[in-house]
Amino acid sequence: MKCVQVIYFISLFFLISCSKMNSNTVIEKLQNGHYSIKHDNIALEIDPDLGARVISAKINEDELLLQERDSLLNWGSTFWLSPQSAWNWPPPQAIHLGNYQSRIEGDRLLLTSKVDAKFGISASKEFHYNEKKKCLEIQYKIVNETDSVQHYGPWEITVVPAEGAKVFFPMGEEPEGTKGNIEFENNNGIAWFKYEHKRMEVWHKIFNNPAEGWLAHINKERTLFIKSFELISPKDIAPAQGNVEVYISKKFKYIELENHGKYTILPPGESLYYKVNWYISKLPDGISADQYTEELVKLVRTFVR
Repeated sequence: MKCVQVIYFISLFFLISCSKMNSNTVIEKLQNGHYSIKHDNIALEIDPDLGARVISAKINEDELLLQERDSLLNWGSTFWLSPQSAWNWPPPQAIHLGNYQSRIEGDRLLLTSKVDAKFGISASKEFHYNEKKKCLEIQYKIVNETDSVQHYGPWEITVVPAEGAKVFFPMGEEPEGTKGNIEFENNNGIAWFKYEHKRMEVWHKIFNNPAEGWLAHINKERTLFIKSFELISPKDIAPAQGNVEVYISKKFKYIELENHGKYTILPPGESLYYKVNWYISKLPDGISADQYTEELVKLVRTFVR
């Protein structure tokens, strides 16, 4: 019996060791203090001293995210409290631009903000590459550090260059108290938008509660980027916000891909969690990047199923 147990534990140890050794994901701290997450041909970089912002997301060395520009506060991918009416502008300092304590735990990168002096809220971000699902899992956490009840929701904002961009998602209802001004094509329930600079005004935005929990984007390098998240009941959306939002700036030639989590009552010391999956891939040959096709939507659904 003892011999069988020894063999079992040796086998178990071997399987765990092989699992770690066979992992294609590498998380490391870089010399500049940033963190890198690499999996095969995908590489992400996170700056813990800039609100734990994802400052780069590349596939085959092709950059997906908008890069830093002078006089531009919002770029890369970041996280805010919802609704915006709670703070107007700029976003809460400690969460958006502050220093996050950071550490690597196994196959996860964990980052935690200081408590925001004005709002009494702290935020955490956990990054993990799920090799089975082939996606980057990001879990956000908001903690009420005050001695009074607070009411907030999570809000992820990912900024991409507008040139050559297409955005699409399963169209649902426009939330109450919002009014969008982006003209999307409606293709069998799929909203489709192609950026054309000459047709843009100063800015455009759409608010929507989609029929499925995903928002997709294709750039000029044929990179397909999908954000997958939990659908929320309209009654649980923060005031004057949407489960999905898309914002376009003509001046800066960028698009914000935004998604909101549940608007939550937080007693003192309580937390809320919000999980988003990122899928980054190159479009297969034979699938158009310039116009809506059923094949494109089927491809997205194979990722997020």
